Amino acid sequence: MLKNGTFYINIDEDNMNKEGHELVKKMLHTLQVYKSTGAVDRAREFYNHYSTVKPEDLEIRKAVIKKKQAPGLRIFSNIVKSKKASEPELVLYPETF
Repeated sequence: MLKNGTFYINIDEDNMNKEGHELVKKMLHTLQVYKSTGAVDRAREFYNHYSTVKPEDLEIRKAVIKKKQAPGLRIFSNIVKSKKASEPELVLYPETF
């Protein structure tokens, strides 16, 4: 649902586990049948049906891109064997390039 420039998805977990699982199973089975039997025309029709981009999909895409954030920078520390002591030493790195 697109509301005030933000895209929301409401998921019913019970429905997802019951109906969703069966629908994905049926879709994959259909694709396998098309592939195994060489039904190119039916496969093309199936693909075109599910890959057609509707105008409302483009609005959702705009909202998602608008809210997208840059990936975070992760800096990991390092554990080294200390030359002075018998215990390992934690080496921290600065958060700069």
